[in-house]
Amino acid sequence: MGLGSAIYGRFGFGVATELTHYTVPTKIAFRPGATADSSAVRELPRDEAMPVIRALYERYAEGRVGTLSRLDGNWGYHYHDTARTQAGRTPLRFAVHPEGYVAYRAQHVWTDNGPRGRLDVHEFIATTPQATASLWRYLLDVDLVSTIQYEGDPDDPLALLLPDTRVALRKRFHALHIRLVDVAAGLPLRQYLTPVDVVVEIDDPFCPWNAGRWHLVVDGGRMTVASTDAAPDLELDVRDLGAAYLGGTRLSALAAAGLVREHTAGAVAALSNAMLADREPSCREVF
Repeated sequence: MGLGSAIYGRFGFGVATELTHYTVPTKIAFRPGATADSSAVRELPRDEAMPVIRALYERYAEGRVGTLSRLDGNWGYHYHDTARTQAGRTPLRFAVHPEGYVAYRAQHVWTDNGPRGRLDVHEFIATTPQATASLWRYLLDVDLVSTIQYEGDPDDPLALLLPDTRVALRKRFHALHIRLVDVAAGLPLRQYLTPVDVVVEIDDPFCPWNAGRWHLVVDGGRMTVASTDAAPDLELDVRDLGAAYLGGTRLSALAAAGLVREHTAGAVAALSNAMLADREPSCREVF
């Protein structure tokens, strides 16, 4: 992943979302106050499950920043199921809740001390907290399994459901890379959390029409962008603007690394806060 980011970065792509690899022991209770109803979860055969999970995914994608819509070809790619993709595990299984679903595979492992099987979660989608808790409760209670492996969002609720978040071992890696080809057209396409009025100087040697100074004004959640000759309040590379575009990477964190340079006190904090998302952006596709 690091090598890919180095290559993409040369062309102005920034890491806008990350995935987290979770390894979690099974048969663990939830923390007090967390409620789940795994009786609302039912397993469906693939042919019955696919239309159900496609509808649930579309509902989820509409409300989560960074999530991509899927055409038939995308679904065929994500749910291609052959001996090669199974890699010694079971074919995909589908556990469906009225407000979410999980697709997973099981790997059967037996030792002298008994079963030590593993579940590999292929995709976990939940549109409500109830679905999240119920689906995880269902997976954690599967028989003959000792470990679950899952690649989800950095702010996935799974660890918070457990009595000790340290039980969920986590490793983060890159997912979606974003490249703003047209800054003036791209920045107004999203909404912003707070008002802001700053002049930003952008360096972009690969797309020189982006390079220069831009006056960014946010009013009522919408941004207007205009070219200007005014002195910049801050400056940055287009790669770092792409990384912050969905609200997952803070401009203030990039500034702490010296990658965003502030000329007017408070300018970085103002734009950084305006660009934040309510939750971490989510993208299950890696590029």
